[in-house]
Amino acid sequence: MWWPTARSLALKAIAIVLAAVLWAYVAGPDGGRPTARTVRIVADVRGQPATGYAIERVLVDPAAVQLVGPRSTIERRETVATEPVDVSGRRSTLARTVAVALPDGVKLVRDTGVRVTVQIGAEDRMQQQGQGSSR
Repeated sequence: MWWPTARSLALKAIAIVLAAVLWAYVAGPDGGRPTARTVRIVADVRGQPATGYAIERVLVDPAAVQLVGPRSTIERRETVATEPVDVSGRRSTLARTVAVALPDGVKLVRDTGVRVTVQIGAEDRMQQQGQGSSR
């Protein structure tokens, strides 16, 4: 009959401990369970409109998305940005459907494009509107 030696028992114990430590490291502090959270979308608008024009306002639709991913990443996130929308040299409103820029390991619960509308107007028109509202 075969009986395990002290050395083989010690090696098995070490292997079990190493496996448990490795599992805890890979799973992370939240046990590897994904977490979901709804966050606000912020448009990443880059560049400047043409001379004499300015950005009046930026609209984002939908205004929020639900993310799912590691708890350590999701819990500290309040917003998520879109892919860049370039308004360089523009003289009129620009509307684009873009994706959301997600951190590693994070996904959208429902994968959908985000409609970013950047309203651009002549600076003199905006100044006139501003004067009219202060009367």
